[in-house]
Amino acid sequence: MKTAMDELAKTKEPASAAAYEMEIQIHGTATAVLRYLDTGDPNARNEARTNVAKFQQFYDQYLRLSRTAQVRESAQALGLRHEEFKVLGEALMAKKDKQEARNIVIADNFEKIDEIIDDHLQPLTAGHSGGTDRGFAGSKAEAVLDIEADTAEMGVWLANYQRVRRAEYKDRMFHEEQEVRTGLSRLKALDLTKEERHWTAVLERLFDQTMSLIRQMLAGDEEVRERAQQFADLVTAIDRILDDQIQALAKQDLLTPAKAADETTLAVINRIQVLIPLFFLSGIGVALVLLRMMTKPVKALTKGTEAIARGDLTHRIQATSRDEFEALANDFNRMVEQLEATTVSKSLLEANEQKLKETVSRLSQEITDRISAQEEQTRLQVSLRRAETMSVMGTLVAGVAHEVRNPLFAISSTLDAFENRFADRAEYQRYMRVLRAEANRLTGLMRSLLQYGKPPSQEFVQDSVEDVVRQAVHSYGPLAEGLSLKISEPDRSDRRLVRMDRERLLQVFQNLIENAIQHSPPGGTIVIEAAEVCEEGQSWITYQINDSGPGFAQSDLPKIFEPFFTRRRGGTGLGLSIVQRIVEEHSGQIAAGNRPEGGAVISVKFPLVQ
Repeated sequence: MKTAMDELAKTKEPASAAAYEMEIQIHGTATAVLRYLDTGDPNARNEARTNVAKFQQFYDQYLRLSRTAQVRESAQALGLRHEEFKVLGEALMAKKDKQEARNIVIADNFEKIDEIIDDHLQPLTAGHSGGTDRGFAGSKAEAVLDIEADTAEMGVWLANYQRVRRAEYKDRMFHEEQEVRTGLSRLKALDLTKEERHWTAVLERLFDQTMSLIRQMLAGDEEVRERAQQFADLVTAIDRILDDQIQALAKQDLLTPAKAADETTLAVINRIQVLIPLFFLSGIGVALVLLRMMTKPVKALTKGTEAIARGDLTHRIQATSRDEFEALANDFNRMVEQLEATTVSKSLLEANEQKLKETVSRLSQEITDRISAQEEQTRLQVSLRRAETMSVMGTLVAGVAHEVRNPLFAISSTLDAFENRFADRAEYQRYMRVLRAEANRLTGLMRSLLQYGKPPSQEFVQDSVEDVVRQAVHSYGPLAEGLSLKISEPDRSDRRLVRMDRERLLQVFQNLIENAIQHSPPGGTIVIEAAEVCEEGQSWITYQINDSGPGFAQSDLPKIFEPFFTRRRGGTGLGLSIVQRIVEEHSGQIAAGNRPEGGAVISVKFPLVQ
């Protein structure tokens, strides 16, 4: 049994575990590569390379534990497939990097085209029009405006095609390309000045370069999709080798030692069924002999014990045989003699009792300290996991904002061109107002996303937190709808200093005061209360912002600091998340709740400089 169990523990189980770990690393690598193709997150690339390295470790372990030619043949086939898988994954991520670089150049070129039109061609054509009231109504001005509008529309269709791969969007983009080229040809056919011909030529070269990059990018996207499909097919093939060959063989190898152990166990049980009756009969015989030999000495020992219990310390046991009982009788007699000659000091007992109490008290304190340390360690681990999660989310949000910015620029550019062309058409005004409001709302959302993904400040100074709070209060001036804002701070001559980034800390109090104003009814009161507390040798300054609104729903309290959670119509759900992130950057704490008399309360506290 030991041989079978050793083989199972040292060879078969590690080989089976390595087989399943290889499958885990394959799927982890595939997921990381596909996530990198989707988001461009550098952490996904690092994760993919880490999983490849881990796969190699488990593969080497499995190969080292292989005992049969069939197992080694399957392992070698898996190794060849994995090498192809690794090379294809790296090629896909490199192609993604190249596509991103082209996308950045294309976006920059669109901005340069817009700058050439706005800063060079439009002023020239406006001057050439003779300063008439028609503005850009001349042939040159109309041609320039058409080129600008068609370029913006082409950028919109390119952005739509990158978001949703529809052939219709690509066809519309190339149609707009022909419109731009037609506009350039029409502009060049006009009577241009030397400077106008120069900037027209620069614009045409930049547009040709941009279209060449767009075609390369579209071809690259097709290549990435084809290779991604090859990558997925390769994962399926590797899965098939792992499931149908390697893991099946590993499972079969696990059963072999167990079967041998079962056979050995059955043989032992059969022998025991014969041996137990023999041992039982032998034991009865030996027990009877021993019982007879020990009855008399045991009685003598019992008699001596009873005499000692009565306080007769003069009793002695007489040994009647030369065996173990004789040594026991002699030991008993010596014990009684020592007991008789020994007196116990009461003061010594009391001193020992005091020492015992001190020891117990010290152990209790050590246990309490250890429990506190474990609770603090648990709190720090939770805080660290949350900080890591928020850091990853901040990076993701900033990446999303960056990706949305280019399509938003195209939308704004198109809207500008539309307003320039149809500013005097009353039937279009209400549509333009709606589009402009929505574009501005998206721009505000992008600013909030970029603010949320902004890295922590590294420029901290010692400054007065009271001054920051007063500045935040004064920035609102008179409040509407009969609201009143009060600030309550204890009187003291010295200023309480906090290590801070003043601008970001000002943003915290402005955001909290604005939330209180939005949720307070007409005639309500907003109260800001300050207090100084001391916890475990550290002094803290605490501010509570109390409003007179409906307060938080109990079900919403655990989620109010989560990104994108909001109950306010039109809100982004990022305000309190940004506030919490800034407070934690300042080593502070933030909490939310409801007042017993009604209304919400948000409390922030920061460590004071000692």
